[in-house]
Amino acid sequence: MDKRIEKLKQDSAPILSRYDVKKSAVFGSYARGDYKKNSDIDLLIEFKKNAGGLLAMVNLKRDLEVVTKRVVDLGTFKSLNKRVKKYVENDLIKIYG
Repeated sequence: MDKRIEKLKQDSAPILSRYDVKKSAVFGSYARGDYKKNSDIDLLIEFKKNAGGLLAMVNLKRDLEVVTKRVVDLGTFKSLNKRVKKYVENDLIKIYG
């Protein structure tokens, strides 16, 4: 596995665990390896049962941005638009769970 993805896995695991995330995957330019210096990191997450919520999403995003030193675009697997789902699924790399 690519070193940048391994680093993302290692850096994000304690944070994802703290917020009761069940699983997470990266997609987009960071997953494909064609990201630029200022590219964000696109992540999909699924919280464990009875976890999550808006405040958790905001705090999780902030904590991930601190550790990765990049803007993080955070979404949930459930909220993924069906029209773009097929494109996202081609890039998905599991990083947690």
